[in-house]
Amino acid sequence: MRRARRYSTLVGTFVLLAASCSRAPEPPHGPGDVATGGAAGLSTSGTGGTGGLGGEAGHNGTGGAAGQRGSDDTAWIDDPRIWPEVKLQIPAGDFILQQGVPSKLRFPTLQWESCGVGCEATALDAFDTTGEVAMSAIGVGSETRAFVAVGHGLKKKDGKWHNFRRVIRLSDGATMASLRITPSSLDSEGAFTYRFESAAMAMVLGGPQNGTLYAQFDPDMGWTFREPWDSDRQRGAWCEPFDLESSPPSLYFPCGLQGLQMMVDSGSSTIVTLPESQGAMVGAGNFGLAVWSEFSVEGPRKSRIRARSVEGEVRSLGELPGDVCGLGVGAKRVVGFRGDGPVSSDLCGSALVNPRFFSLSRSDADLREGPVLDGPYGVGAVSTWGDFAAVVMDRPPSATGPDRVSVTLVRLSDWKMRRFPTPPGRTLALSGVVVDDHYLYFSVGYDEWPRFRELDRIYRYRLDQFDNIGDPVN
Repeated sequence: MRRARRYSTLVGTFVLLAASCSRAPEPPHGPGDVATGGAAGLSTSGTGGTGGLGGEAGHNGTGGAAGQRGSDDTAWIDDPRIWPEVKLQIPAGDFILQQGVPSKLRFPTLQWESCGVGCEATALDAFDTTGEVAMSAIGVGSETRAFVAVGHGLKKKDGKWHNFRRVIRLSDGATMASLRITPSSLDSEGAFTYRFESAAMAMVLGGPQNGTLYAQFDPDMGWTFREPWDSDRQRGAWCEPFDLESSPPSLYFPCGLQGLQMMVDSGSSTIVTLPESQGAMVGAGNFGLAVWSEFSVEGPRKSRIRARSVEGEVRSLGELPGDVCGLGVGAKRVVGFRGDGPVSSDLCGSALVNPRFFSLSRSDADLREGPVLDGPYGVGAVSTWGDFAAVVMDRPPSATGPDRVSVTLVRLSDWKMRRFPTPPGRTLALSGVVVDDHYLYFSVGYDEWPRFRELDRIYRYRLDQFDNIGDPVN
């Protein structure tokens, strides 16, 4: 199941929400040390303005230091030297797209605090609202680097909402890049959209004649913008796009019966459709390889796994019975999630019957499969590194309880699983999840007013503590 979210939008008309003072949830693995409040928030009233909100002291912890009124700590937000306009072939229209100068951005660094055995957590408050979380890892050689992207909303004195898309390196909490939409009027239609599974991709809506501008972030080269604006709104909304952070970066759109559509030329939004790719459903890219599944249009229900290298070589990795509805690419193997078929809607629109994880070699036909799970489940994209894989899993809507939506960590060598259920008053339905060399990371959002769907905090768990974290599944 694609978690009922083809993509999500950071709308320019956020409702101004007050900070919640409710007790922080226990970590998803059970009680532990409660994290302290986060770093200082930033001014919400334009240049200078009022002091930023402190870290969430109401969360059984100490609050961060608030910004000083009119100090340089907040003046950088409206400094045009820090936020130059992105020069596009066709300007956005009723808003300005800006990209921050990385060395001059003054977002607070993430501060990790203990929350129990193998667990740390960090708050991530800035401006008036924080949410819209995406996580992914970029494989470089034999290493992987994990990132989180979040959306911030800032309401200015004139009533206009300024929207930010901020990319953070999780290993040290440093902000790597940020895009910004500055509206020209209260009716501006500019907005960021994004995929939960990709921290390195942003989509800008509301440009010329309601088109979409695709932006991809590379840690070494910065942002690449694909021009001209793509006039096909359905492509980004319904074709499950995924990115491959390569040189140059590329974008892939599994569009079902329309096949696999690609943007592979640097800085170009020109679409090329891969021949004989009808039935392309879901995919993922990492470590120089884009991988996707294609369902059988005729005959017995089965899925073909195909791959395309950075050089453009296309090959088949294997064929499996049933539907493959989640994929992740590691340095040596591809990890996926398949089942006999959906519970209700066709293909990957609902939980799968008799689901299981599998692992497929990138270089040969070696296939390994885990046991059938204890009931129907659906997943989004899979994050994998080394001996581990992680997903957000959904039971069918009729299921109840804190594990209806949960984060699941899988050890591939023995298919053991640890589950992190939804904390009370929070939600995992909008969570990003990623694994790197040392940690499982995932986000937890609020599920109650006045902060519904805003980010609560990010958790990370040590992989070398696998047997001591989460709840055992098998």
